[in-house]
Amino acid sequence: MTARLLAAQLNDPQGEPDWATTLRACSAYEAYLRTYRGVLVAANAIEFLMVDRYFPRSIYFSLATAEDCLGVLDQQQSRAGSGEAAKRIMGRARTRLEYETIGDIILHLSSHLSDIQRACLEASTAIATTYFQREATLAWRSDAPLSPTSGEEIKIKKI
Repeated sequence: MTARLLAAQLNDPQGEPDWATTLRACSAYEAYLRTYRGVLVAANAIEFLMVDRYFPRSIYFSLATAEDCLGVLDQQQSRAGSGEAAKRIMGRARTRLEYETIGDIILHLSSHLSDIQRACLEASTAIATTYFQREATLAWRSDAPLSPTSGEEIKIKKI
């Protein structure tokens, strides 16, 4: 959600980003003021929301937490790398933020935010596939009768 709020702020057609509003929308305004001693600077706001290791709603903190939680779920950890797709996706996104300089993050902020949102979508899909779709989903066919007549079965199509 933080990535979406940042992207919305950058794509605001009204012009100059309002970082105080963005920080408030992320419930980060007071924490930011305590961390940066009350001075509101755009680069610091981006750094705080993107890569702060201690702020629970920063993108880095969220990715690291998701990666840790997925590690707990992955009971069959292999000796070489992660065997679970969602954990790999989160790990790559977190690592990119962790080792990128804040200057490079700010310079390519729009592409970073798009990559993070894409990684979250891919991880969500991988989680759903791994943990929630064990069997094919059943759906009613539109050409099937509403109730079976003498000896007919209701037709069910596997998706």
